[in-house]
Amino acid sequence: MNKKTMKLQINIKDNNILLVLEAETKEKIDKISFPNERNLTEKLLVLIDNLVKRNKLEINDIKNVKVKSDMADSFTTARIAKVTANIINQMKQ
Repeated sequence: MNKKTMKLQINIKDNNILLVLEAETKEKIDKISFPNERNLTEKLLVLIDNLVKRNKLEINDIKNVKVKSDMADSFTTARIAKVTANIINQMKQ
């Protein structure tokens, strides 16, 4: 596994959150799924950290984080996910 080409996708669909760690080749490496229980602020970073660590990676090994959501941007869940992705991506610059 080439650590430099890892990506993380945060998918929000039907009130569920799916974190997908994938290689640049789109190969799915690992995932975590959980229901949106209005506590995303408390859970998201912890679960991202768990996903990264259980694959023997560090957050710096993630090249890019993207959010896909079926929710409008006005929903808090979508905003929290996008802000989290933006912060991780900004660390790369």
